[in-house]
Amino acid sequence: MNTELKEKIEVYSRYIHISIPFYADDYIFSSNDYEKYPLVTDDERWEVTIDLKKHILQEWKTEFGSCHIFSKVRDEGKYTLLDKDKKALCQLIGYVPNGVIPPKNGYNDYIEFNIAKDGSVSGWYDSYDFIDFIERGKVELSERMIPITGEQHIWDVLNDVFIPLSLNIFHELRGILNSHFAYHSEYVYLFESHKRDEELFPIDIEESISRLKEDSRIQKHITYTKSLWLSYGASSPKQRDFGTLNFLIVYHIEFWTDYYYLPILNRNIPYGVLPTTHEINIILQTLKDTTVEIINTRKNGITEF
Repeated sequence: MNTELKEKIEVYSRYIHISIPFYADDYIFSSNDYEKYPLVTDDERWEVTIDLKKHILQEWKTEFGSCHIFSKVRDEGKYTLLDKDKKALCQLIGYVPNGVIPPKNGYNDYIEFNIAKDGSVSGWYDSYDFIDFIERGKVELSERMIPITGEQHIWDVLNDVFIPLSLNIFHELRGILNSHFAYHSEYVYLFESHKRDEELFPIDIEESISRLKEDSRIQKHITYTKSLWLSYGASSPKQRDFGTLNFLIVYHIEFWTDYYYLPILNRNIPYGVLPTTHEINIILQTLKDTTVEIINTRKNGITEF
């Protein structure tokens, strides 16, 4: 037995993310008034995150009503233990770890529990047996496809913080760069990681938030969004003495379990709290100063915040 892994799992496990095949007959909902069953992915899997300490299903909404699940999953599930920040600790693919997921007499085949309208789950344990994860779990994991926080937190930050901030940044940088460069690029993306990489989904911040919510493609990505990014690029200088200068300024916001993080300010802000006007001005001024410095020093490449 891996003693170090055992201690890590037993001490730091706070959530479990469950991904299992969805069969409608296995679920009894208090309401059948759904265009689509709750929390079912496009590839027909039911994906949820349970707080092991508070016994709360993180993604549940009151409009889903209540639900009883009794499903014979066998070896078709994927189960991921997460720490308090929803970083993956260990993943198990295959039979049900009934020492963590009820019922105890599930023979590693069955899952059964109740979900109340408020998202609380009954039938869960006060203490857990992680032996299946310790003996058969995979430790090296990607953070992708694991929700970091509730969808509503992400929508609220997108609507109340990131979109207004992005529009302001683009407006300010246009004012500085339009007279110097012939070509500009402005993009905003969702990322399923805290780092900027190839796995991104572009969004149109000129659209209203209600229109964005109606886009099923965005809805699919928003669940797993870990960060929001904007980029402003400029190239093709109008003045010959600029040479071949081209550059990209990148800024982002990170999502964590109970807060979102703003670089430049180096500040964690609880969900439901907005940055002050002074803090927004600091971000804008820093990006403007950086842009002027790039022009003056003829600095090519990517500058990331």
